[in-house]
Amino acid sequence: MPTPATTPRRRPRPSFRPRKTGQAAAAGHLPGAAPASTGPVPVPAGEAGAEEWVVVGKVGRAIGLAGQVHVIPLTDHPGRFEPGARLFLRRPGAGPRALTVLDARDPGAGGRLAVRFEGVATPEDARALGGADLCIPRAERVPPPKGTFYPDELVGMAVHSPDGEAVGTVLSLENEVPSPYLTVVTPDHPEVLIPFRREFIRSIHRETRVVRLREPLDRHIPK
Repeated sequence: MPTPATTPRRRPRPSFRPRKTGQAAAAGHLPGAAPASTGPVPVPAGEAGAEEWVVVGKVGRAIGLAGQVHVIPLTDHPGRFEPGARLFLRRPGAGPRALTVLDARDPGAGGRLAVRFEGVATPEDARALGGADLCIPRAERVPPPKGTFYPDELVGMAVHSPDGEAVGTVLSLENEVPSPYLTVVTPDHPEVLIPFRREFIRSIHRETRVVRLREPLDRHIPK
């Protein structure tokens, strides 16, 4: 699949207020993302089958002498770091390692949590976790509210014209901007930006993985 162009983007004009990740769009607009997370990370061949994972946190530096680590949460779901929660530590080229949360607290460190895991009891144990991703199986991700989507759900969906002709493929949903938009690749254009609003998108179908536009794609291509 072609990669996005590196030339400056022509972005759609903002048309509604910014919203926090995890909230549905305002009434009258297509929804954006539900709880915040990165897209699913496929397990490389040979690692725990072909299951997909979702990153919900990033391990930072070790804290103190009892095996605590700083964790940057990448999810809005509060239960991910409650005592007893099971997460999987993942690094490139290594298999997933199951970890159980003993406790987590907010030390007021810029959104980071101080977390202890079972079996991680020393500073050396804690330092060994640094830089790794904390993941859950994609099947355990909290379903988004009706009518909303995770950004990674849209990636790879076919884009159809109003009359049903396939005209492109979704590369990404840019959701952390005042006016979210889809980035679409076509056979002739490596990057076409479409505002993520009902005025421009007629429907999105999870089952068939199709995004249907309200108007021809050509109207979104700069002349």
